[in-house]
Amino acid sequence: MRRLLTVFCLLMLLPLTTLAQSIPPIDPAIIVGDVLIGGSDALAPLTQRMITGFVTEGATGNIVVENQTTAEAMLRFCSGELDIVHADRLPTDDETAACESAGRAPVVMPIAADAVAVVVSNGNPFLINATQDEVQQLFGPAVVWSDVQPSWPSEPINRHLTEADSDTFNTFADAIYGGDQRIPLTAIGARFYEDLNALYAALQVDPYAIGILPASYANRNIGSVRIVSINNVQPTSDNVQSNFYPMARQFYL
Repeated sequence: MRRLLTVFCLLMLLPLTTLAQSIPPIDPAIIVGDVLIGGSDALAPLTQRMITGFVTEGATGNIVVENQTTAEAMLRFCSGELDIVHADRLPTDDETAACESAGRAPVVMPIAADAVAVVVSNGNPFLINATQDEVQQLFGPAVVWSDVQPSWPSEPINRHLTEADSDTFNTFADAIYGGDQRIPLTAIGARFYEDLNALYAALQVDPYAIGILPASYANRNIGSVRIVSINNVQPTSDNVQSNFYPMARQFYL
């Protein structure tokens, strides 16, 4: 498993950890059998790029990616169902202990950084920047936009979020509400999505919609939506890497 992870990491144009650098690379063509990967949907596009490089370098087995929460994926990894977990957090102490007791001690490698972005339609002319307090209200008790800022329209706030057990939602709730998910979960009219494409589609056509998306996904689809600055900070690569942006997160294999 450690060698397989190292091959994956060496195929990426990203800095490697000391652990990854200390393990010599091997030829992907000598890896026998299929590989099943599971975890955060926010990391799936990056994982697919890694798979493309893995296959190009000679891997011949089937490589399947399944999206689920990091917690679900860790359970499946410990039980032997998954070969690799792509995660937006480190394994918990309990998860590590469970895997070790099953003879599957996890080898963790940081591979990228991303963030959760607050997103609106390009048809929204008034929301360019928001404070964290305003974000709390927009995804919580406020009913119409003018409840948050009197100069904003007296139109209902149409909230669109990733599903409640997704890693993206958890990161958002941790950063904005201190981990209290009840406020965004019970906000009037909030809709929750498993499919990021469906969430994006809902945002782009509604000037009074607001939502959350992985910043990497939002940046790839920036044509019809706009990322809102938080405290005048955009989720750029530098701001995410430095944790200056408030909803930054690290990705791991």
